[in-house]
Amino acid sequence: MTASSGIGPARTPGLTRADVAMIVTRGQAWRDALHRSLAQLGLDWLDADSLMEDYSVGGMDLDLYWRAQRVIREHRDMRDALLDAGRIADGASRRALIEAASRRIAAGEDLFAVHCGLTIDLARRGMGQVLLPTVFDPALWEAVDSHDPQRIAAYLTDCETLYIPAVDGVVE
Repeated sequence: MTASSGIGPARTPGLTRADVAMIVTRGQAWRDALHRSLAQLGLDWLDADSLMEDYSVGGMDLDLYWRAQRVIREHRDMRDALLDAGRIADGASRRALIEAASRRIAAGEDLFAVHCGLTIDLARRGMGQVLLPTVFDPALWEAVDSHDPQRIAAYLTDCETLYIPAVDGVVE
């Protein structure tokens, strides 16, 4: 690799293997989280993957298509925000962040937008991402439709968590 290739150490001074691992992990985690969100709309893995790659899915309901596109946009915005997000240490607990997000969902804000915001809030504090189920889960929608922040928070608290390892201060 040469300095003129536009990639590699000559282009990005100080980039370590750990940094590269973090970038790849975030990319894979982003795809998985997006698949999980699209599953909550009732999309199967292949249809979700097609939409994520900007391919159309034949026979898809137009309302579902536009809802899926909105979810994809939310996740792309989240991914971009995570790449630029700096760490903060304000002492906020995981529980407090989930409860605040649950109140917003209960008040009628979009589940996926709030979930992406929660992911950013958790990641900036070094906490794991709350992952929605891998398949459509009516219990999630029942919790959201209840408009009960405690019920929503209980659901989100029980979800699988993905911890992305921090690489701050790692040197080779």
